[in-house]
Amino acid sequence: MTMRILVRGSNDIGSAVAHALFRAGYAVVVHDNPQPTTTRRKMAFTDAIFDGSVVLVGVESRRVKELFLLLGQLMMHTFIPVVVTKLPVLLEALNPHILVDAQGG
Repeated sequence: MTMRILVRGSNDIGSAVAHALFRAGYAVVVHDNPQPTTTRRKMAFTDAIFDGSVVLVGVESRRVKELFLLLGQLMMHTFIPVVVTKLPVLLEALNPHILVDAQGG
């Protein structure tokens, strides 16, 4: 399986990082809180948290609630999953190779 990368933060910086890694072929998951602090809607994968999915510059992101499906979705490499859950729960389910903290602040 491809290297799994967890990006914390669905803001514009986290979204740009996730977008670039996904385009480079990595299995990327974005994690955020139920009420993210992103101020610019329509410019980040945060919209997937509220709307279910979003497409930014040709890359789709979808909110994923069923963690047992996550690894299969990563293998398909058709969209970037956005997950809203407690971080330790996601870390256990995903077991990422790399964690990128792009939450800012």
